[in-house]
Parts: sequence; C-alpha cells; structure tokens
Amino acid sequence: YDGFVGRLRCAWGSIHEATAVLVAVNYFSARNMIVSECGMFAGEAILQDYRKRCSAFNNLNFAQRVQLTLLRKLHDLGCYIGATPDGIITRSNDKSCVEALEVKNHCPFQMYQNHKNPIRIVDKE
Repeated sequence: YDGFVGRLRCAWGSIHEATAVLVAVNYFSARNMIVSECGMFAGEAILQDYRKRCSAFNNLNFAQRVQLTLLRKLHDLGCYIGATPDGIITRSNDKSCVEALEVKNHCPFQMYQNHKNPIRIVDKE
C-alpha cells in the first residue's frame, strides 16, 4: 500500500501544480510583483558567462563569489548543477531583484490503519 499511496500523492501534486502557480501569481501580482515563465537554468551557463567577463566576478558580493566558486568546483568534479523553478519573480519597482518561484502543494490523502480497521486511504481533514 505504501507504494500506491506514494504514487497517489505524487499524482495529486502534479495535477494541482498549475493551480498552486496560479495562486502564487495572484498573490505576488497583488503586491506589485511580476511572475514570469522560465525554463532550466544550467550552472555551466553561469560559469561560461563569468569566464567571458572575468571582471564581473569582482563586482559580486562575497556570498555570490563563494557560490560561484563552489559551482565551479562541482562542475570540475563532473557534478553538473541546474535549476528549474516554477517561475521568476521580479519587483515592479526594482527590476534588479529577481527571485525564483518554487511552489509546493501537499496532498490531502494519507494512509490510515489501526488494529481494528484494514488499511484505507483517508482525507487528512
């Protein structure tokens, strides 16, 4: 039953992801933020960009330089890093502030069993 419940919960999440994104779009739009679609962000593309413009590395803050250095070390070890957010959030009044949108929704179903009842799937509510 565990495998079935797990597949049920994953299917529920996949089916309802678009609704969760729409809720996020409505929420952020009401706060003067813009949510845009996006694709995959490959780590090696970031590395190539900074290798072309070495002077840009010096313009990064400390945390950004550390992250870029770690990304380069992982890439050199053969561990390629990428991200596929559900969207990109930008502020209407500050286009330089860009954040990733990643929605999570939780399935309302769970497996229930006690000593008197057989296993059954119930609504958490």
